[in-house]
Amino acid sequence: MTLRMKTFLMVLVALPLFSSLYADSTGKTLDMTFSVRNGTGDDPMIVVWLENDSGEFIKTLHMFSKAKEYYKDMLGWLFKSKSKEKPADIDAVTGATIRWNKTGTLSVPAQIGSHDLLSGSYVLRIESRKDKGNHYRGFKIPLPAGYAGGVHEDEGYVKSVEIKVN
Repeated sequence: MTLRMKTFLMVLVALPLFSSLYADSTGKTLDMTFSVRNGTGDDPMIVVWLENDSGEFIKTLHMFSKAKEYYKDMLGWLFKSKSKEKPADIDAVTGATIRWNKTGTLSVPAQIGSHDLLSGSYVLRIESRKDKGNHYRGFKIPLPAGYAGGVHEDEGYVKSVEIKVN
């Protein structure tokens, strides 16, 4: 077998491996359904943001609350985002609060700028809090390479997040 033939065979064998590592996420979305626990009193504020796998803040994806005066109470998100985003950036991704024992939806592109959320390098972060209530900031959903979706549960006000990749 010639060197040229060996090189061709090596490329032929390696091609599927490399194409799966760099699968194109263009046009795909992460469709999320957030389920909130049953509770009383004020509905919880919920913020969803994107980090890389090193914990560096990338972007706020959604704020389930329009009460700007309380954004400062979302301590984990505020600490990470304050030097990276302007108030107008947050206004663009703000929506209605999810009521107790109800669901809310969010759809985000799997490709946000240069960030391919399905490349294996990103984590979704979810923080929830209510006035005169508990504060939950440890909900993390790693997005491994080739992530196809799933249901992720937590102990906070957000009981679960179902993600479908479409």
